[in-house]
Amino acid sequence: MEKWKFNLYIIVSTQLMATMSMNFGIPFIPYFIQELGATDPDKIKLYTAISAMAPAIGMGLSAPLWGMLADRHGKKLMMMRAIFMASVVFIALGFVSNITQLLILRLTQGFFTGTVAASNAYVASNIPEEEHSFAFGTVSSARFLGMTAGPAIGGLIAEAFGYRTSFFIGGFLLLANGIFTLIFLKEEKLVIIKEKQTRNPFASIGIILKTPVILTISMLLIIVIARTVFKPYIPLFVQEIRQSVEGSSKITGIISAIVAIVSAISGMVIGKMADRYDKMKIILISVIAGMLLSIMTTFTNELFMFVVFYSLTMFAIGGIEPVLFSLASSKVTSEKRGTLFGYISMINAFGWALASLLGSLIAIEFSISAIVYAIPVFLILMLVLRFVYIRKTDPA
Repeated sequence: MEKWKFNLYIIVSTQLMATMSMNFGIPFIPYFIQELGATDPDKIKLYTAISAMAPAIGMGLSAPLWGMLADRHGKKLMMMRAIFMASVVFIALGFVSNITQLLILRLTQGFFTGTVAASNAYVASNIPEEEHSFAFGTVSSARFLGMTAGPAIGGLIAEAFGYRTSFFIGGFLLLANGIFTLIFLKEEKLVIIKEKQTRNPFASIGIILKTPVILTISMLLIIVIARTVFKPYIPLFVQEIRQSVEGSSKITGIISAIVAIVSAISGMVIGKMADRYDKMKIILISVIAGMLLSIMTTFTNELFMFVVFYSLTMFAIGGIEPVLFSLASSKVTSEKRGTLFGYISMINAFGWALASLLGSLIAIEFSISAIVYAIPVFLILMLVLRFVYIRKTDPA
């Protein structure tokens, strides 16, 4: 087996385990918030939004630093840092006694973890460039599969033993995952660049101040918002329809698993196609399909049909991010890709935070189901940005 393929399989394994472990408890935080004492519906929505925003804000502020350190000291080291710190945070979540502690730990999670950015930087620097779309798509699919198993298993654990047990098990699995990464993941010495430069993580911001990179990152920001704006509110949406918290964890886990499975398939299929065909045409088809399907989602009030159309929407747009990662990484040299993905992670994290804030405002002002209308709106904006990218980068 070629060395890069072996390392790719290791990255896939670590991301599958990391995402699964984290999703043992995260999808059920809205229910955990109620267990910690919140009873007012508007406060539950607000705390849910803050809980979703906190790690995004922490990650957005710290990601450039971790990206810079990845270029100087190695991507593997940053992978281990992210996984081991995630283990500490998730075990600690099992001990919280109030909502304030929960929110502080979620913020801490954002500052010190970030396995997605670390793994993307590793892939960009250690996998042949002609295989980037496939590699990013495969790793993305592993994450989505983790999102399949995590909520499904975590929901059963939460129903049987409580939400704290879900956090404990997830934390110890992350610890095992970190040890696995330490032993098996290899990194070529030549991609570890140690430069005596300023320690300011924003000093190299010129890496992203190029028109193609700016437009690519802008599209990533929009697709992140479209993909995640409704996600934190799925548990409350299920609870609202069923009019009961009891049993909703199991159903939420099943829905999250379905969405994750179709997204995983999308990442692999679209990623492979993007290595063979024009990336921007693949993005165009995906966005149009997602826009039409998301519009259909807004017309249904029945849980089963909602899950069908929402899942199909996520299938349509679930493979766009790996394609954009590949586009962005092709614009910089290998030794600077850790820094690049640090900035990409920062922008995506702020997109995640904006999505949570927007979802909260819509839920409080209108209803939870009204959040779905934001998805086609942002996909239309995605089409506009794609058009601008073509105009600005087409040599003709």
